[in-house]
Amino acid sequence: GTNGTDGARGATGAAGTNGTDGARGATGAAGTNGTDGARGATGAAGTNGTDGARGATGAAGTNGTDGARGTTGADGARGATGAAGTNGTDGARGATGAAGTNGTDGARGATGAAGTNGIDGARGATGAAGTNGTDGARGATGAAGTNGTDGARGATGAAGTNGIDGARGATGAAGTNGTDGARGATGAAGTNGIDGARGATGAAGTNGTDGARGA
Repeated sequence: GTNGTDGARGATGAAGTNGTDGARGATGAAGTNGTDGARGATGAAGTNGTDGARGATGAAGTNGTDGARGTTGADGARGATGAAGTNGTDGARGATGAAGTNGTDGARGATGAAGTNGIDGARGATGAAGTNGTDGARGATGAAGTNGTDGARGATGAAGTNGIDGARGATGAAGTNGTDGARGATGAAGTNGIDGARGATGAAGTNGTDGARGA
């Protein structure tokens, strides 16, 4: 006899579940830190040292020379003794001794201590986060269901759910610090100390001795 008609197609088997996602790629390295701020200005120069000791007093001036001897009075006629000659005038007063030389300047004071360094500038902002790694390959499609006896075609099965994402990779190491700013200029040198006081004037010379009295 002739074959009977085919029965309706059996329903399609459920789709296989997706494989789990591959692990997430490591985070990109952090951006480098910003450069440090400029170094603070150098501290003010130290104060000058004290002046040196006052110079020694100059030596006393030498005595003036003696005045000339007065002339002898003329001889009178012998008999009564002639009147005594007048005294010679006093010699001129000796010149004033030369002024003493100034003492030498005191040694210059030691240089003041260097100023303290300025504080470092603020740390630069954190670099942008690295991009995510690519997703792992999708899992293989589940095996097809076995055919049922032929009948009408069933509705398509629901799609499988996606696997959960892998754990996030560790954060990259921090960038290295920028180099320090240049050191500030050295403070100006302190001013010199004032000169020591001038030495005292030498003592006046003594007067010459009077000339001998006339005979």
